[in-house]
Amino acid sequence: MIRICKTRQFVTLGLWLLSLVTVLPIFQGCRKSADTQDSKRAQGNTFEKKAQTAEKELQCGYEPNTTSSTSDTKLPEPIIKSHRAADREKDKAILSLKDILGHPDKYDGRSIVVDCYYLQGFETVILSSNIVVHEDGNHYVENGDVWVSWGINPPRDSLSKLKKLPGLFPGGSSPLYGRVKAEGIFKIAGGTGIGHLGEYKYGFEIWRFQVFDESSNRFLP
Repeated sequence: MIRICKTRQFVTLGLWLLSLVTVLPIFQGCRKSADTQDSKRAQGNTFEKKAQTAEKELQCGYEPNTTSSTSDTKLPEPIIKSHRAADREKDKAILSLKDILGHPDKYDGRSIVVDCYYLQGFETVILSSNIVVHEDGNHYVENGDVWVSWGINPPRDSLSKLKKLPGLFPGGSSPLYGRVKAEGIFKIAGGTGIGHLGEYKYGFEIWRFQVFDESSNRFLP
């Protein structure tokens, strides 16, 4: 009777060990599968966050930074695009008209800023290096070979600050003149000329125009 009980105990213990050996690999496999899925899910979330960040940077006008590591990430510089001549750079060097006319090929088609004189009268709208005016109305224009066109509406407030030449001229009005700072596109006219009757060698398309005020010794905004 005692042997039978012991035999039953050994059989029960053997069956328990056998079931344990069978179930343990299955449990370990399920655990590994769950860990793998968690890892993939975490990687997917990280990738999605990076994609959303890159998309936001592009929408805000930033270029994605692909060179820096994730531990040393800096905001990329904004992308600045110029689509028109009016979208001009700030703090350009101010040139004299003599500089430009001395090397016209160098400045042809370029957006530049020039400190010069402006003259507007009967069939005349030009830039020149200097204008000397006498009391009797006679005047001398130096390097007046640049015909003016406007890339913007002519600024009436600025034009009203110009001086008037004494006396009446053809057309019944007094020409306006003065020292100005003009920003725009300089052009070489070519063989056909430009302006009234094609008399001018060069053209200047103005995008910004400021008149010099002698009392404050500065260009008015």
